[in-house]
Amino acid sequence: MIGQTVSHYLIEKRLGGGGMGDVYLAQDTTLASRQVAIKVVRPELLGQRGNRTRLLAEANMIARLQHPYICEIHDVGELEEGHLFLVMAHYAGGTLRDRMRRPMAPAEAVSIALAIARGIGHAHGHDIV
Repeated sequence: MIGQTVSHYLIEKRLGGGGMGDVYLAQDTTLASRQVAIKVVRPELLGQRGNRTRLLAEANMIARLQHPYICEIHDVGELEEGHLFLVMAHYAGGTLRDRMRRPMAPAEAVSIALAIARGIGHAHGHDIV
């Protein structure tokens, strides 16, 4: 996908992947040339009954949340092959998983845990979690 354009997002590089799909760094070619993260959902996840509808509904719910500890969803779309993709804010600096693999001071661990709890609390307050 590197070098391809998805909607109006130019794919620059692969950032990683997980159980849900692959994540790419992309350039938004229409809005301030901002960098975004695009998650392309694995097609086998969408083949199961109701998963496509559920994923779109969850993306719409999360997109309405505004909180510093919740990743913003900017857009959702579908590739020609039928794969769904989510366009999210890109935050430089690596993943939480990568950070957890290195030693950290107790104060930093508490700070991370509080940020996660605040984000989950905000989502819970909007009947999402």
